[in-house]
Amino acid sequence: SVLRRYPSPALYREMQSLLREGQALSPRVRTDALELVASHAGAGGLHGLEELLDGPPELAQAYLTQLGRFAVRGLEGRVASMLANPDQNVVIASLDYLKVCGSSQCRDAVVTLLTSRDWTLRARAVEVLAALRLAGTLDGVLGRLADSNRHVREAAVDALRSFSDDRVEP
Repeated sequence: SVLRRYPSPALYREMQSLLREGQALSPRVRTDALELVASHAGAGGLHGLEELLDGPPELAQAYLTQLGRFAVRGLEGRVASMLANPDQNVVIASLDYLKVCGSSQCRDAVVTLLTSRDWTLRARAVEVLAALRLAGTLDGVLGRLADSNRHVREAAVDALRSFSDDRVEP
């Protein structure tokens, strides 16, 4: 749109204000404002907007996506708590963020998803654990080799390449 082609600092300050104080606005409008702020200010524009994680699922998902896009660190614990969110899209966006920015803080929450009823969450959890190579998570990944879903088993096989352990041979 025109706003993307002709940005101004005043416009982006207004967009940040809408994000912070615009609870009455639709999630779509706030999501658009978030995308404008991120495209203009990058990671710096995303700091101080953590309350968006408590907003509508669409807005939380969009914020998580932008955090991961810019590898904004420091929210790993908060995002790990989002893995219990009832909205699957928020959980997937949280896993995507943790795959890029995760730490040992998120290990237990991600491991819990290895036994989720939803195979997509189990597969994503395996991918996150492989990306982070956290101590004590190999057994969970090995357990997914016998998963009832083919995609989860394939993710587990791919994940094993990431671990340095005597139980895993190249």
